Amino acid sequence: MSSLQKDFERWFGEGGGNRSGGGKGGRRARPGLIVVAVILFLFIAGSVAKTIYTEWLWFGTLDYESVYTTIITTRIWLFAVGAVVFAAIFLGSILAASRLAPRGEATGSAATFLPFLRRFTRGVVVVVTAFLALMFGLAAQGNWETILRFINGQSFGVVDPVFAREVSFYVFTLPFLSFL
Repeated sequence: MSSLQKDFERWFGEGGGNRSGGGKGGRRARPGLIVVAVILFLFIAGSVAKTIYTEWLWFGTLDYESVYTTIITTRIWLFAVGAVVFAAIFLGSILAASRLAPRGEATGSAATFLPFLRRFTRGVVVVVTAFLALMFGLAAQGNWETILRFINGQSFGVVDPVFAREVSFYVFTLPFLSFL
């Protein structure tokens, strides 16, 4: 057995580290990391809730709660649709790439590392997909005004003399098509 393989097995366990919970060599949750993540999540959620509540009070004093409800609902739907569409496309491409990738048998010390690398790669793909889906969802929800203008667009009754299109197309439809 090579020294590289011995070092690997010492760090990750025999056969690439097939670990089950508990026992020697099992994974343990890091309580400090979990506490920091929970505090960070609560801080972000509190900040968002504070903003939503203040806006709700302001719209309420003007008797426009229904307007704010429409805005919030549209933003939530756009976030969800943007995140799900991105995750589906991204994971679909990853799956297609993994299925089309050439396969071969690992030999020697590479055979020891392969199971660990497969699990590690899956974990990285899940984390990266979740993060990027979150970012794309946030980017999509930022276009709530464009979506609401497109849904509630009206005709101006004026035709553009150059392209012979109704002017409302440039105000309501074109920004929506650009967003898509």
